[in-house]
Amino acid sequence: MHVFFSGMSIPDMWIKLLKETEDDNWEMGHIVHTLENRRYGEKVIAYVESHDQALVGDKAVAFWRRI
Repeated sequence: MHVFFSGMSIPDMWIKLLKETEDDNWEMGHIVHTLENRRYGEKVIAYVESHDQALVGDKAVAFWRRI
C-alpha cells in the first residue's frame, strides 16, 4: 500500500511568486527548495493550483497575465 501526501506549499509558492515577484527576480534556489522539501521517502502529489485557491478567489494560474 502506498501513501501519498498533498504538497500544499507548492501551489501557495506559485501564487505568491506571481503576485509579488517580477519574473526576473525569482530565486531558483527557493523554488527548488519548495519543490523538494519533504521527508525522505515520502511520496507527494503536487500541482500548481488547488481547490483551496479557488475557494478564496485567487486567479487561475493559466489565466495569469503580467503587464
